[in-house]
Amino acid sequence: DWAGAIEDYNKMLALKGEDATVYINRANAKAGLQDWRGALLDYNRSIELNGLIDGAYYNRANAKLQLHDYMGAIMDYNKAIEMDPMDSASICNRGSAKILLNDKTDACIDFNRAQELGDSKAYDLLQRYCQ
Repeated sequence: DWAGAIEDYNKMLALKGEDATVYINRANAKAGLQDWRGALLDYNRSIELNGLIDGAYYNRANAKLQLHDYMGAIMDYNKAIEMDPMDSASICNRGSAKILLNDKTDACIDFNRAQELGDSKAYDLLQRYCQ
């Protein structure tokens, strides 16, 4: 019940004041409803309040990807990877953003690295784009 969750997070923010975790959770609920712009606003606020919350940059990058902001997505995936160099999902998704920008060479490097780290999507992406 994404809409119900959003209502609950709105109440939490009203009662508790600004809280980075509540913003990221509400953003995730908005993403569940495919409200990418609303999610992006909440991810932005969450990062402004606490840029170290697990998943904040990765999730914001995913929202940017959905909004066709491929360079913005790559920048956020870079930040997520900087925070966790073993984050295979961020590496793989960064490769997908690079494919959308017609940067096949760098995308295939990311897909290879993600596969080495055990990402389940990377093998299929390698087969599709890097043969």
